Amino acid sequence: MRHTGRATVERPAAADGKEIRAVNYELPGAQWFKSSHSGTANECVEVAWLGDTNVGVRDSKHAAGPALVFRRTDWAAFTTWLGKGGATSA
Repeated sequence: MRHTGRATVERPAAADGKEIRAVNYELPGAQWFKSSHSGTANECVEVAWLGDTNVGVRDSKHAAGPALVFRRTDWAAFTTWLGKGGATSA
């Protein structure tokens, strides 16, 4: 399922010792989708490809709320880590 909408994004700088700051901007053309791994439960995130360099992530229960924006390379590293069992449920 795809959703369109607007989300205010708080975008911190990379966690590599640089100053962290929030930048708010709108994502009016974002095409949001849920992972095929998401079940029927409401514990999901939605993802949107934002151009060639960024990925938006938001809570599916709060579609009009804030979203996080990551560089595609960072998102790819994160999802690869998850796929290798990098996170477990407690």
